[in-house]
Order: sequence, then C-alpha cells, then structure tokens
Amino acid sequence: MRTKALLGLTALAVSAVTAMAAENVYSLNVVGYYNRTFPNGGAAGKYQLVANQFVVADSTVAALFNSQLPANSAIIKWTGTAFAPDNWDGGAWDDEGVTVVPGEGFFVKNLKTPTGGAEDFFTMTFVGEVKQGANSQTFTANQYKLISLFTPQAGLLQTDFGFTPENGDIVMKWTGAAYATYNYDTSLPPGEMWDPVEPSLAIGDGFFVKTKSNKTWDRTFNVP
Repeated sequence: MRTKALLGLTALAVSAVTAMAAENVYSLNVVGYYNRTFPNGGAAGKYQLVANQFVVADSTVAALFNSQLPANSAIIKWTGTAFAPDNWDGGAWDDEGVTVVPGEGFFVKNLKTPTGGAEDFFTMTFVGEVKQGANSQTFTANQYKLISLFTPQAGLLQTDFGFTPENGDIVMKWTGAAYATYNYDTSLPPGEMWDPVEPSLAIGDGFFVKTKSNKTWDRTFNVP
C-alpha cells in the first residue's frame, strides 16, 4: 500500500489503495471527507446551498443522509425550471431514491424552531472517493443550472478552475439569506470584468450559473 497527500484540498483526509505488486502497477484511489455545518431554522439558516463532491457506491438521499438530517428537513434540487423538494420527516422520504452526485448543487432545508442553544446547529459529513480524470458541465443559453465542482476544492471560479466566461454570464451563490450575484461584463477593465468580484468557491459549495450561449466547461483533475 502507498499513501499520497492530496494537496490543496483543505479539510480532506486522504488515503490510497493497494498496488498490484506482481505487475508493478499501482491503482491510486483518493478518498476523504469534509463537514458542513447548518444552523437550524430562522431566516438565515433555513436553507443552505451545498454539494456532495465525492463518488460513493450509493448516492441516494437515504444512504447519504438518513442518519444525519434532523426531522422536518428537505433536500431540494433544481430541475432547470423549478425547485423539487424531497422531504424527510425523520423516518421516511418523499422519494428515498433521489440522488445527489458530484457536479450537482442542492439546497438543504431545516424548519426546526431555533432554541438559542447548541442544538440549533447540525453538521453533515460528506465522505467518499475523489473523482479523477476529465469532467464537464454543459450549459444551455439563458437557463440557470445548479452545479458544483466535481472535486472538493476551494478557489476562484475562472482563475483556479478554468471556467471561461463571456459577456453577460451570471453566477449566483446563496449566502444563507439571499443570493449574491456575480456578473461578467467585458466593458469593465481587463482583470476586473467580474462585477463585483470573481466568484470564490469553498469546498462543498453549490452555485447557479446562467450563460449567454450554449457552452461546455471542461476540467481535468488528477492527483499528482
């Protein structure tokens, strides 16, 4: 067995899989985890926009969240035209087969009444294998798409992750109470075309993108 550290993935525990020594060929799978903390209820904590950025054997909400979400929660996905909630009452889902996979974003909603104590917060742990190799996002002109990175990384959308914007593209992040909007405007000076700033992503973030034309965003990620 050999172990490699995965540089640049904050809060990521990394391990490696076994080598086929007889053939001197190594198969390296990187696994890890990250935590996201959610305030319960209240105007600022009712919804959080997140992502599952790991490949797992079973990516259904039942497998991922049954033991983590409090009762009266929901996982809310975006269909391209509307929000689709999948409610969890503490014992059953509306549809336990709904999946959340790398590249998607989704909202977590909790309607528990705040008490002012530590129980007003809960933590969800995401764990699994880091997706390596090529991945892509395809966008349809003038339609919002709710996405995430395929990998648990933090950085700037264009500078660090190679998103190529064009005039009129829009990115929206959820702050916990409202949307923060980032517009790409080519009439602004070079290096300052993101208004107000270039979008910054944290590990486990979901976010909306609306592009002015049909396009594909291709990325490749491999452990060095």
